[in-house]
Amino acid sequence: MNIVIPVAGFGTRLRPLTFTKPKVLLPVAGKPIIAHILDKTLKLQVNHYSFIIGFMGDRIQDFIESRYSFKAQFIEQTELLGLGHAIWLALKELPNQEATLIILGDTIIDTDWDQILHSEYNILCTMDVEDPRRFGVVEEKGGLITGLEEKPEHPKSNKIIAGVYYIKEPQRLKEAMDKIIGNDQRTRGEYQLTDGLREMLQSGQKFRSLPLKYWYDCGKPETLLETNRELLKLSSSQEHLPSNLINPPVSIAPGCNISNSILGPYVSIGENCSIENSIIRDCIIDKGCKITNACLQDSILGEEAIFEDGFSSVILGDMSECK
Repeated sequence: MNIVIPVAGFGTRLRPLTFTKPKVLLPVAGKPIIAHILDKTLKLQVNHYSFIIGFMGDRIQDFIESRYSFKAQFIEQTELLGLGHAIWLALKELPNQEATLIILGDTIIDTDWDQILHSEYNILCTMDVEDPRRFGVVEEKGGLITGLEEKPEHPKSNKIIAGVYYIKEPQRLKEAMDKIIGNDQRTRGEYQLTDGLREMLQSGQKFRSLPLKYWYDCGKPETLLETNRELLKLSSSQEHLPSNLINPPVSIAPGCNISNSILGPYVSIGENCSIENSIIRDCIIDKGCKITNACLQDSILGEEAIFEDGFSSVILGDMSECK
């Protein structure tokens, strides 16, 4: 099996954090987003990993090559022409025509992998959401998908594609994207993967819908914090620090110096942070931060950020200061 993961986006909705760091390397519940995704694939029999990279792609490549032993191909998307274009670039470079699993780089999921990998049909993992207008929307009947539409103004259902696609014959998807890109068929100015999947559907390829056990979107600050909360709930680790009050769930990386503080619930703290006389709740604190005499809630601090003497809900980029 092949796995394709697109990670080329700018992550504009997560600025200022993504001015200096690729979105997939932002921490959530104790490790980078991309690590949560990849760690779930290690038990699968994967012969080839493809990553579509762009902005600060070298940092993503360095992280993956330093942390994982699998062989990976890194393909640069020099023009951000849409998700369909990114996947098309990867499909052209596949060394084989084995079934291919596509996982979006800002989506952390849990599902029945065996049910996917042994399916006789293509699979789109799905979720029901309140507002499906910013997603690919799925129509289905009896578990089989009957229609697909990308970001419709008037959705025909509340069921969306939740960032995971299992394609039994990737050559079929490549042919569909060849047609879309060759005809310059764009939706909202981009070549959409959903349009390629719809082309496959209309040509007679069958797709099943598989509801996910959980799906966490890391695309915006509020959803990143929500994902941090939910993943920390799943953790069984217990933190104990003398002279501090810990309200679980909390994740604290090694090398931190924390004193006279109240932490949690739903706090993740990166390596080598210094925290003193502070109350922190529902926050993501990246490595090397310094927090003193502070009360923080619903906040995200980038690497080596400094926050002193205040009460706030704030997002600070790497090496920013708020005093």
